[in-house]
Amino acid sequence: MLLGIGTDIVHLPRFRTLLSRVSPTRLARRVLAPTEQTDLVAALHLIWASRSVTGVQPLSKRFAIKEAAFKALYPVYHLQWHQVVVSKTQARKPTLQLTPEVAKLCGVRRSLVSVSHDGDYLVAVVVFE
Repeated sequence: MLLGIGTDIVHLPRFRTLLSRVSPTRLARRVLAPTEQTDLVAALHLIWASRSVTGVQPLSKRFAIKEAAFKALYPVYHLQWHQVVVSKTQARKPTLQLTPEVAKLCGVRRSLVSVSHDGDYLVAVVVFE
């Protein structure tokens, strides 16, 4: 059964500007779960050093996926940043897991994630079943 669909779009230059005001590490601590922070340590150093549009993609991708997840469950449940964990399959496809408590409370049995980027834009779609 379909529980919700959410989408989010990120303008990468705007996200890069945000990172010029707030360090990537600080934003990562706020937005990412501890396991995600560990996964992105190397990428965060690249982001900080390059300040390029492609350099911000690892963090902006997770941000967009989480925002799409929030929208997919709203208004039934108000997710917190650390209740959503984004990772990758062996085929490098993004996946999303909710904390077991949230998944049970909301009746989420499966999540589907799609991410696409073109030029200065990145879009994420999340479906909960």
